Amino acid sequence: MTSSHFEGKDIISDLPRNIIESILQRMPVRDAARTSILSSKWSGIGHLNIHARNLELLVLNRNNGIESLSFVDTPKLWWCSISLGMKMESLLRSKTPSSLDFLVDLPRVSILHLDSFFLQLLTADGGLRSLPTRFTLLQSLSFYTMTFSDVVVISCTLLLIQSCPNLMELNIRFCPTTNTFEELVVNYLEAPACMDQSEQTLAKLISVKINCLKGLKPQLLLIKLLLACSPKLETLFVGLSSRLNESEGFKISKELSQFRRLSPKAAVIY
Repeated sequence: MTSSHFEGKDIISDLPRNIIESILQRMPVRDAARTSILSSKWSGIGHLNIHARNLELLVLNRNNGIESLSFVDTPKLWWCSISLGMKMESLLRSKTPSSLDFLVDLPRVSILHLDSFFLQLLTADGGLRSLPTRFTLLQSLSFYTMTFSDVVVISCTLLLIQSCPNLMELNIRFCPTTNTFEELVVNYLEAPACMDQSEQTLAKLISVKINCLKGLKPQLLLIKLLLACSPKLETLFVGLSSRLNESEGFKISKELSQFRRLSPKAAVIY
């Protein structure tokens, strides 16, 4: 058979899906991440099991059909960023990564970035009431495109924050296009038991950065909680939404100034 017989034919795409998944599981992470460029059929792999003993940094941006994610052998992973970038309705109805399994696999990570869409995926099974482990090495935690439309996602967010006893930096970017919220979320954030307000909860947190603040009630309640639970907080950086006018911005700053601060050093910087 001559080579001209294969010209213009995508042989890779014709491989059975189970063989593609088997190949991906044996490839280095960097090469596996590039397969969507080679063939569209490779971009919808449902299960991503990462075996990479020398992997230190991992960034997953945009979803390519991932239904489950696990870190099987990543002892050196310390920096992890996962951003689906879209709501995965089909995944929420099918297979999802086990919340507990995924979180337990990350005890060595010191810097973790998650977007709200991935949190929705983690809590698709009903959310978490507790975690079997504490992330003692985690020092920097970031949440992106945070909304207040799901009380389960918000409770999971607070649980993650409280499970990091050595957390020093917390970054939260609210969704810039969302102006609505669920009343259940407000009720949850107002409940005294939603977050442990003892001085040991966020004992080492010194920096909080808030972006795209619009002054929505649940946004302010979350900030109020953080100020009330951080005995060593030094700076709360607040980035107001660009859609606010001067009067609206002044109203928000006035309200924030009235919140109780557990740390006498806590300064709000705009």
